[in-house]
Amino acid sequence: MRRPHAFKAQSAMEYLMTYGWAILIIAVMLAALYNLGIFSSTFFVPKVPPGSCQVLKVGSGSAQDISIEGTCSGQLPQYVGSFSGGGYIGIAAPSSMPSKSTFTISAWADYFPPSNCNWGNIVETNQFDFEKAGLTGTCSGTIIRFIPSIDGGFVASSAFGFPMNKWNFITVTVNAVSTVLYVNGTAVETASGMSNSLAINGIRIGMAGLTGIGYSDGWTGYISNVQIYNTSLSPSEVNALYLEGIGGAPINPQYIVGWWPLNGNAQDYSGNNNNGQPNTGLSYSSFWTNGYTAP
Repeated sequence: MRRPHAFKAQSAMEYLMTYGWAILIIAVMLAALYNLGIFSSTFFVPKVPPGSCQVLKVGSGSAQDISIEGTCSGQLPQYVGSFSGGGYIGIAAPSSMPSKSTFTISAWADYFPPSNCNWGNIVETNQFDFEKAGLTGTCSGTIIRFIPSIDGGFVASSAFGFPMNKWNFITVTVNAVSTVLYVNGTAVETASGMSNSLAINGIRIGMAGLTGIGYSDGWTGYISNVQIYNTSLSPSEVNALYLEGIGGAPINPQYIVGWWPLNGNAQDYSGNNNNGQPNTGLSYSSFWTNGYTAP
């Protein structure tokens, strides 16, 4: 008579012979997933919040290695900068932007007209002013314009009525040949280029008032994803940046000078440490999606 333990041993061997290959495959897969960090407590935690990835710059000159860390391009930010007409972000003289007449400024902006439909600044320095202008103090004459004060000229489009209570992607590209104003990836006005070089000693986002401008116009509404380059982006690059949407990463990171997503802070994510200092009247809103349509 066979003993009970003999039957158990035989059954175990039959089980292993039948299912052993499947168990082996599962064990190998689990080991591979463990090595990839799947079972780490941080695996399912976002590496960076949407809109808060950053450009990494290592080395200098032709030996500089540039990459983008994190995921942000095309992602909707959690927050945007909310300006009440008096708040702004101050930035000291930006590094990596030498005195020159070739650069690009871009930003996503949503303007809420106050009772007097006053002017409002998106980005301003001591030598140029990038703003929404309320001509004759009425919303019907609202335009976007760029004023290089050192040249005394400006780019403006009175035929272009700047849509309010709606997100728009505003860009200006400047070089010695032409200054071009873009709205939502499309050129709306072109003028002659700048004949002088810039010597920027400070930047404000959301309000004018730096030395050389002489007045103070605060933005009323939202601003997000401000980018400044020390090159003049091509029309195709401007359009590609627009198509990335409000969470778009720099299209040409090797030339980025400052990148302020304003996704809950005023930090510079360009790798150049041009961090902003927020002032009273600035907050961050998570209720910004009304009026935004992805490109």
